[in-house]
Amino acid sequence: PLLDRLIPAPGSADDDVRRLATRVVGRGAVRLGLAVLSVFVVGGGIVFAGTPARGVPVPDPTELLGRGPAAIDPGTLPAITVGQDVVDFDHQLAGPGMEAVVVTLAQNLEIENHALLRRDGALLEAVDHGDRLIEMQARLQAPASGSIEIVHYRFDAIDVSLIVPFGRQDGLSLGLTSRGTLTRETRDASGAVVASRAEPFALVFAMRRATGARWLNVAVLENLPGTN
Repeated sequence: PLLDRLIPAPGSADDDVRRLATRVVGRGAVRLGLAVLSVFVVGGGIVFAGTPARGVPVPDPTELLGRGPAAIDPGTLPAITVGQDVVDFDHQLAGPGMEAVVVTLAQNLEIENHALLRRDGALLEAVDHGDRLIEMQARLQAPASGSIEIVHYRFDAIDVSLIVPFGRQDGLSLGLTSRGTLTRETRDASGAVVASRAEPFALVFAMRRATGARWLNVAVLENLPGTN
């Protein structure tokens, strides 16, 4: 409809290139420009809105790194219990603050998978630090056998407490004691899934702001340090 107002009907007296050009330049060049721009904006919106429906198996890591927790529905998050020691350490880590940390943990774990599939050490350095970075770098540097295993986590419940320095860490970390189900996928050299198995897990994901504002994975432990 926007273009119809500016372009003459076929066969009409104004259906002439010279007349149209004179009318547009003299009266409505800006209007035509806005009309054309609106077509590209609407078209671009359709393209972007359709992207998720194309079945991309895992979000792009650059998208994950730039995606904030604001777009995450809190109803999709697992049950999260935050210890008083964490609140005393940083009162912003209660409620939405801790939800943001959990979202970041999930993003970090998926970006680790991408780093393994792409054999990209720079991605690991963007989301891992300390013991976890060393562990994942060792997996990355292992001789390629034509297949690789990645792990997806589904969290059912998370209890958060503070962890005193351990391993290569020289400061306090968050310990996210988690329960849920993990899926181990074996992929061939082309990235296709050749085997998959699910199993329950109970692990402690240690996170710390070691190098900046982003919470990084610093360890994945069987138990909290200092416990049996």
